[in-house]
Amino acid sequence: MESYRQAERGKCRTCGFVSKMVTLQDGSRSAPAYHEIPSVERFEVDVDLSPGIVPQKGQDFGVTVVNVQLACIRGVAELYEGDVSEELHRDRHCPAWYAYMPGFSPQEHLRDFRMQELEELRRQTDDARERDRRAYEERTEERRREFEKELTERSQITRQEFDRADQLQNRRLMKMGIIFAAILGLLQIIAAIIGALLTNSHPGP
Repeated sequence: MESYRQAERGKCRTCGFVSKMVTLQDGSRSAPAYHEIPSVERFEVDVDLSPGIVPQKGQDFGVTVVNVQLACIRGVAELYEGDVSEELHRDRHCPAWYAYMPGFSPQEHLRDFRMQELEELRRQTDDARERDRRAYEERTEERRREFEKELTERSQITRQEFDRADQLQNRRLMKMGIIFAAILGLLQIIAAIIGALLTNSHPGP
């Protein structure tokens, strides 16, 4: 693709979409309707928009006069009226400007532009899919970390509750052991007292 200085961008004379539009006298367009404006007419001499003649379809000797006008194949700029040189050189700051490539027809410029549009759309689609994939993976990883954190917290709580229950059980067993030992000690004392009393109530000969 041709490289133009920034000052030339946005002007019709450096745009591949500007063309010579051929129309028949009755207003209908002949095919192909849009023709390239060669470099010499863009940058060195005036654009030749002289009327021409073409053979009439279905007739051996008939001809039809055609009109030639300056036109934008995309219809972005209205170039049908006004001074041709002024229209070509006026800086429109056109957002649809597309660099002119010598030897390529307006249709070829438009096709190349559409292909670039499709490629850009494909790239944007791929980028969007990649962003969605990464976002999904990040959400999945975040949920996994949250689940593991919650599972760890629940495990810790369960462990603490088990430890408290175990400590409570140990305290209960300890209390029961102390009470049992006290009762056993008391029974031993009572047995000793009873034994002493029985001994005293039956003195020997």
